[in-house]
Amino acid sequence: MKLAVEILTGSLFYVEVGGDATVADLKREISTQENLPCERLILYLHKDHFGLLHDDELLLTECGVHDSSHIYLFFSPLGDGRGNGLEDEEEDHHNTGFSAVDSSVNLSDDKVTREGISSTNSSSPDGKKTEADEHVCEANSAAIPEDEQRDCEK
Repeated sequence: MKLAVEILTGSLFYVEVGGDATVADLKREISTQENLPCERLILYLHKDHFGLLHDDELLLTECGVHDSSHIYLFFSPLGDGRGNGLEDEEEDHHNTGFSAVDSSVNLSDDKVTREGISSTNSSSPDGKKTEADEHVCEANSAAIPEDEQRDCEK
């Protein structure tokens, strides 16, 4: 069967699977052809109604898929609890190209935030605060305990 697969972004591509292929077979073929993580694929069949292809063991024909069917491809979110190994808060994002946490930065004592603000407070040559310094202080005052905001006092 030749199937049209459309990704949420609007990209359309075609895959071919055998007449006895299962939902899992289709996911593997899409994963291989498009270099996508198989365990995150969510497939919907476009027919007179939308049909979620969620049971990997079912034959595609049992789900109503036939030659030239149109399949919509979505992705489950990272760490969604589907057993994809990404449940921890510090997830491995190497396959996606995105990283939510830079492990090389240590913010354990907010020292970076405090230093960042105090270093911006002496940006004018005469040592007086500039209007930009005041905006930095206002924007970040909630992030620093009140007793440590001495550099931001007027």
